[in-house]
Amino acid sequence: MADLWTAILVADRLREAAETLWRLPAHHPGRRVSSSWPEIVRSFKELKGFSDPAPTKPVPTARAIDRMDEVLMAWLPRLEGGEVKILWSWMARIPAELTARKLGLSRSTLNRRRSAALKKLAILLNSDRVSTVMAAE
Repeated sequence: MADLWTAILVADRLREAAETLWRLPAHHPGRRVSSSWPEIVRSFKELKGFSDPAPTKPVPTARAIDRMDEVLMAWLPRLEGGEVKILWSWMARIPAELTARKLGLSRSTLNRRRSAALKKLAILLNSDRVSTVMAAE
């Protein structure tokens, strides 16, 4: 029998999707929107060339991008709006206090709703017989 989805596996995949989204390059060669204005100089050190170069983010693999697309396009739309907001803020590592204040919830209620949304996704994935093999790779 195939492995079943659990809330922990779903949480791992959601966090991986958020990290993959963060690691995607913002300034890629195929970018359509550009500006003819020069980059903004923010400090005297940058003006003189003393600033450190911006750290480069490792580019995600094609499989990671496929898993991210699956989460964003197939999993999250199956949830209700409030559940998506709670999971998205958790995926983005926004502090629970800020999310709870914004949604008008207590932190414990926010945590319960996040756990319930993760369990709901696991149940939906298991009922659709979605394989967990990609999650382990």
